[in-house]
Amino acid sequence: MDPIAPEEFVAAVKGHPQGHIPSPSITGVSTDSRAIQPGDAFFALVGDRFDGHDYIEQVVAAGAAVIVASKRDVASQAQARNWPVIFVDNTITALGRLAGWYRKTLPARLVAITGSNGKTTTKTMLEAVLAQLGNVISAPKSFNNNIGVPLTLLSADHTHNYIVLEMGTNHSGEIAELAALARPELAIISSIGPAHMEGLGGMEGIAREKTSLLDYVPATGFAAVCIDEPIILPYLRAAQCKVLHFGTAKDAELRAESIDADATHLRFKVNGRFPVTLPMTGRHNATNALGAWAIGTRLGLTPDQIAAALAQVRPPEMRLQHFQYGSVTVINDAYNANPASMAAGLHTLADTPVAPGARRVAILADMLELGVQSQALHEQVGRLLAQMGTIDCLIAVGSQITYLAHFAKTGSGPDSFGGAVGGIPSLSEMPAGNPSRLLVHHFPDADQAAKTIAKLLKPGDVVLLKGSRGMRLEKLVPPIQQTFAPATAVAK
Repeated sequence: MDPIAPEEFVAAVKGHPQGHIPSPSITGVSTDSRAIQPGDAFFALVGDRFDGHDYIEQVVAAGAAVIVASKRDVASQAQARNWPVIFVDNTITALGRLAGWYRKTLPARLVAITGSNGKTTTKTMLEAVLAQLGNVISAPKSFNNNIGVPLTLLSADHTHNYIVLEMGTNHSGEIAELAALARPELAIISSIGPAHMEGLGGMEGIAREKTSLLDYVPATGFAAVCIDEPIILPYLRAAQCKVLHFGTAKDAELRAESIDADATHLRFKVNGRFPVTLPMTGRHNATNALGAWAIGTRLGLTPDQIAAALAQVRPPEMRLQHFQYGSVTVINDAYNANPASMAAGLHTLADTPVAPGARRVAILADMLELGVQSQALHEQVGRLLAQMGTIDCLIAVGSQITYLAHFAKTGSGPDSFGGAVGGIPSLSEMPAGNPSRLLVHHFPDADQAAKTIAKLLKPGDVVLLKGSRGMRLEKLVPPIQQTFAPATAVAK
């Protein structure tokens, strides 16, 4: 972060200072009391399970230049001990105000990425592409909410040429709030699918929320939008900027064609002409790569330059990461899940070759925040799993996942959901199967599954981990490693 004078800082957060701010400038921002550096501003955030106000004494001792607080009950203590405190109405709101003000001081061009799936992978790909043009800073991990986006903006400085942000949402209006403070010049919408339906409603609500990003891209700007779900098309008409359509749809201006995947690589051609090889799996990642390709082309890079950058990309943590634990292969895609991404994970597992006598094992957990359609969408993915016929064992974790498991085992049942969603055919479009060969186990949560998982796997198995973040499927990795490769684990 570029240094900020105390008076500018106070004005930006719309705060009321109490006590002397000894530092001539504020040189960083933190919301973590354990990571305070001298000169930092500490924002005392309040959450369901934490309260930053409890750590004010600690951060002052660590050298914080100023504390941004909202609880007035610390005022007397702050005055008595001359703590440099700025009081605001809400510390999260103040963090956003500061980031919005600071963004206006930065010369960097900003790319905002949103979508139901693929945001972090697209961000990783785009960062590699943009690195050929200058100094790039991007959101660490999945900093895509009203705390993560401001923190990413505030970590940039005048030496950065490009800023790449993720923008996530689980309720209406969140994308607009983030875009208003970030002021993107370029944008990518990576996908539209059934995610966070509890807060956004149906697919129309999701499309409306995601495309609200384009309201904040100026007429001189540019957006690349995946149109594989045609429901998004009507919501693009109001965009004032140039919009390029990409995907696998026949009407896409930028298309991924001849897609082929194996256990270690993904290969495809852009518009049938330009070959691309990625050192990661998952056919859906071809579409994610097109978003980065579109921005790179817009900024003047050649197809060869973009393809060379993409060839160096590695998957982000817990996004189709392949690990070898002895003879057992684990595809860790456990960061999050919704119906479209779970279907993509299952197809990736199906594309992964297995040795003779070995099995493909899907460890699937609940897909959360799907609202009233949760049961139907779990059933829909279950029928898809049944019809694939290439998965040998299902280990189901959670409560909603039992609906998926039932359909995966029987291959039949009432069509309780009307239409295709997120690239998954509707139940009525899938013929009833008889996948009696599928072995199914069920556990109520990851802790219970972790106690038994190693006994259910066999040498040579290829295992997919896929579930929503709240299900914590990564807890199953240590017992697998300890059983099959106690000394080493090698990422492919």
